[in-house]
Amino acid sequence: MKRVPKILIVDDEAPNRRLLRSILRHEGCQTDEVASAAEALERLRLEPFDLVYLDVMMPGRDGIDLLREIRATESLRPLPVVLITALNSIEDKVRGLDAGADDFLTKPVDRAELRARTHTLLRVKALHDAEQEARHELEKQNDELLRLQQMKKSLTQMLVHDLKNPLTGILGHADLLLSRSAAGLDPRGRASLGSLRRSAEAMRRMVTDLLDLQLLEEDRLKVRARDVAAAAAVEEILQEFEGEAELESKAVRLDGAAPGAANADPDLLRRVLGNLVTNALKHVPAGEGRVVLRVREEGSSLRFEVADNGPGIPPADRERVFERFAQVSGDLRGRSTDRGLGLTFCRLAVEAMGGEIHVEEEPGGGCKFWLTLPRAAAARATAFAAR
Repeated sequence: MKRVPKILIVDDEAPNRRLLRSILRHEGCQTDEVASAAEALERLRLEPFDLVYLDVMMPGRDGIDLLREIRATESLRPLPVVLITALNSIEDKVRGLDAGADDFLTKPVDRAELRARTHTLLRVKALHDAEQEARHELEKQNDELLRLQQMKKSLTQMLVHDLKNPLTGILGHADLLLSRSAAGLDPRGRASLGSLRRSAEAMRRMVTDLLDLQLLEEDRLKVRARDVAAAAAVEEILQEFEGEAELESKAVRLDGAAPGAANADPDLLRRVLGNLVTNALKHVPAGEGRVVLRVREEGSSLRFEVADNGPGIPPADRERVFERFAQVSGDLRGRSTDRGLGLTFCRLAVEAMGGEIHVEEEPGGGCKFWLTLPRAAAARATAFAAR
């Protein structure tokens, strides 16, 4: 149902109020009339109005004085006010505009002019009200979004805390069984126990990534950068994944030497490289799958590469894989590839260390993830001096 506009008429002379009432009600407006500034203020504070027609010359407080008080009251400030006056000098109009008048009508009031002023100012008021309503709705939605984000943050922290403890227990017992049961387990049993441990370790990495991803997005994760030898970082990754790859009839190897050192957080670098190798191993075929690590110096940066001979990633999807829970239909067998949070963590972690990460096609098939990080301080100084 269409809302009927409500207009307040303020005039100390009854004939003037009746004339305005007659014209405005004929235009479909609801009116209310008062004879003084004091009555007008009381009515305005009790009821909402869309427009005020205010006589300037009234006994006691005049219309200009009342207008100033309306504009000084925050809740009434947006209310359109038209001054009705027998005065027609420029000075009087300037005085009214200075007080905050939206428009003027001169007595005797012209019906056509009154109708035009009314429709124009009611449209302005309706637009203002719609804008305010939209703003309040946005504020409400923003408050709800902030509440949900805080709830998600608390839930994430609770889940990470609750999951890390049992996973640590599983890993500890798996290590204990592997160390004590070397002679008592057949190869198949040891392989199953090793697979259980690797799965638990993968879950622990994912849980840690989930927490740190949130910290990275909020720029709250402390990066403890120092000089890290590339050879040592890569050797740690090879030792971690060579056994797992061999059990799945896949291979992880270093192509050439790993020269130089990077200025990086050693834990973040290890986790980034570990995520990239894990991701590659998951998508290369058993029996003939290979994952190759390469490191080379590139100006003032050190470039790490993790290449594979898997199905590859379509060019249009190569940036999307770094988004949260991105799914890429890049498997040559038509299987949907779910890359979860690991690559999102990699991008944010590398950027936090002052580097960049990308993916491209590996010559001969498969894909290659590469990242650059600043070289160690001494190496950067040597490279700069050689220019």
